[in-house]
Amino acid sequence: MKMRVYSVLLVLFLFIPVVAQGQIPWSANEDTCYVADLYGTGQFLNQIIAADTAGTGWQGAAGATAWQNRTRVYVLEKFGSYPWDATINLGAERKLVIRAEEGDYSPGGDWKPQIYGYPTAGAYPGRLVRLSQLVDTLILQNVVVCGIDESQLGGLDKVQGNMIEIQSTGSGSIFIDNCILKTINGQLMQIGAGGACHANTIRISNTLFADMGFLGMSNLGAGRGIDLRNSEVDSLDVQQCTFINFQDRIIRHLLSLQPIHSVKFNHNTVVNGMSYCGMISLGWVDSLSNGPFEIKNNVFFDNFGMGPDTDAVRQSEFTDSPDIDPVNGLSKISWFCARPNTTGHVTPWVISNNYYCISDSGEAMRALGSPYMRTPVATQYPGAGEPILTSDMKRQVQANGGDTLTAFTKVDIGLTNAPPLMTRMIRWYYSVESDGTGGDDQNNVGAGAGRKKTGSSGTPATHFIHDVTNNVWVYDYNRRTAGWYMDTLDCKITGGASTVASLVSSDGLVVGDPRWGTPTVLGVEPLGPEVPGGFSLSQNYPNPFNPSTTIEFEVPERGHVDLAVYNVLGKKVAVLVQEVLAAGSYKATFDGRGLPSGVYFYRIQAGSQVQTKKLTLVK
Repeated sequence: MKMRVYSVLLVLFLFIPVVAQGQIPWSANEDTCYVADLYGTGQFLNQIIAADTAGTGWQGAAGATAWQNRTRVYVLEKFGSYPWDATINLGAERKLVIRAEEGDYSPGGDWKPQIYGYPTAGAYPGRLVRLSQLVDTLILQNVVVCGIDESQLGGLDKVQGNMIEIQSTGSGSIFIDNCILKTINGQLMQIGAGGACHANTIRISNTLFADMGFLGMSNLGAGRGIDLRNSEVDSLDVQQCTFINFQDRIIRHLLSLQPIHSVKFNHNTVVNGMSYCGMISLGWVDSLSNGPFEIKNNVFFDNFGMGPDTDAVRQSEFTDSPDIDPVNGLSKISWFCARPNTTGHVTPWVISNNYYCISDSGEAMRALGSPYMRTPVATQYPGAGEPILTSDMKRQVQANGGDTLTAFTKVDIGLTNAPPLMTRMIRWYYSVESDGTGGDDQNNVGAGAGRKKTGSSGTPATHFIHDVTNNVWVYDYNRRTAGWYMDTLDCKITGGASTVASLVSSDGLVVGDPRWGTPTVLGVEPLGPEVPGGFSLSQNYPNPFNPSTTIEFEVPERGHVDLAVYNVLGKKVAVLVQEVLAAGSYKATFDGRGLPSGVYFYRIQAGSQVQTKKLTLVK
């Protein structure tokens, strides 16, 4: 039986074909309920689902039967808006399926239907779905879920905790494909809320996790993608996803008393992480199961903005690591952290073909010293680079024939259009302004609330200032709307020809989230065969320009050339050349689409030669 629920209570039968999806366990037997756009109707998605499942909706008892048979599928209109004002609680052995109607939901295609929180009693609902009893299942496909109504000003300071949740008394599986999950003050997904639980399968593909955490309503230790707490997980499968703008960790399973039996973290792009308490904390990974256990073909871009620090408050969340920091004798911070396995057992880890880039802004954060109360990375680990894996994870990779020296390769790449790193927020955390009470500058022990986890429900953190005029929080990260993420975000890799050629995956696909497409080679056009007599950089033409301009330069000998564009704050906004060039005259094109009008600077470096000139974008 197919049915359509109109927001004005009109009735129309509509057949919607079912398309098999490789990542989603669809049933051939479906009862499809088409829910029209609810914007401005005063109705809520959770209310329509509750009435249908209770047998009091349009279809009557048949709705309850479809729910009990686990065959109900709710289909939402593309471009539609669907507010929710209360949690959808699943019962024993229930399955909730929500997906968009047929359409092109690739980046730049049709807008996904948007499910968003609706405030009641001055606050947004804390969660959309709770799996609360045995063997519940949640399936989401081609939808946006946002914790607030982004069309309303001032909503961020009312945002609540978890978006998708399995309670301690529940168990079940979660399947999410081609969705956007964004804007929550705690965790986009929390497994084991209130205690330990059992997750059968968590499978997430082709999905964007964005804007995780809000300091005004929570603390720096919140802001996670997938929080597994102390839960047992049969299979954690995260593939072809993009994570962007997160305060804390994208995966957390700290100090767990129950294991994860299989981990696949492959072909993901991770961008702009403050990584306050880390990036991926896997806790207990079961060495006695067959796996697979994989971390492959991922791209990390400014994923660890705070760097591996000697900050006692941060280090307290890395106690699963067997490694000790040589600076202060506390737990050593690393990108990936897992509890050491029992002696004699080896997790069959396959970790390979991963690439990372630390932008100029990221490098500047790692170089911070006094008065920012940290030990710069270069001082802390001279010549060693970033501590990415714990020593025990390295041991297990090597025991399985892997090469930890090549598992993560540092590359000099750019992204076509992504928000900048939250450098101001990082500096705020370390600054005296966030903590007027002082403390031990070396170990950060005894520091005040600003330097620890700050803020509580309804109470903004100390000095966490709201700029009312522009409706932004001064020390927050660079938030974007769901529409911007659907229309404008572009995490396609850019780089020189040799760099792009080095980005090799283990399976022939593009590294990182392959939905962004094949990396763009940043090339230049030779102007002639003559060898110039010296090094020069010409004024761009036209200037002012909109949207593109040409830059010519000459290099007198073969060597590596970098040509990049910066804004007035010194942040790199475009990389034009990043490769080895023969001696000669060249021209490159700068396209300013996606950037605001203003003055920019372009800088070239060839060997020890450096020149900088100014250009103006006028729209």
